[in-house]
Amino acid sequence: METRKRIALLIVAATATMLLFSCALKSTSIDERISDFFTSLNGDRTDTYTNLDPSTAAYSLAKPFGFWDTPFPVGSEPYTYSGLNTTPSSDVTMTISDKTSSMGVYHFVMVNIGTTSDNWVISDIQAPPGGSASTIFH
Repeated sequence: METRKRIALLIVAATATMLLFSCALKSTSIDERISDFFTSLNGDRTDTYTNLDPSTAAYSLAKPFGFWDTPFPVGSEPYTYSGLNTTPSSDVTMTISDKTSSMGVYHFVMVNIGTTSDNWVISDIQAPPGGSASTIFH
């Protein structure tokens, strides 16, 4: 009888451990986060905000997909990036282009909100200087 209890407890412990680890957030690198952001920006934009830092003041403002229409107008897709520079890792620069031309060098500030592994998100997006609104998200 004692052996059955131990086996049952081991099964329960193993099941609980698998459940715990299956619910953990997957690790997301800076490169993956930038790629996910552009994939959403070029898609239906309903989940673009999920690439952002949820602790920022503008997070709820960025949830409606229309938030992105001013800095990245619909119809100008695909938006692409090149020259991704992640040195230092929290300050990222890249050249962003729409379907017709380069839009300039943008600056993204990244933060790691992971507790057990990397989970990089975007906390700030700055357009090239000289535009009407250089801060896109903050």
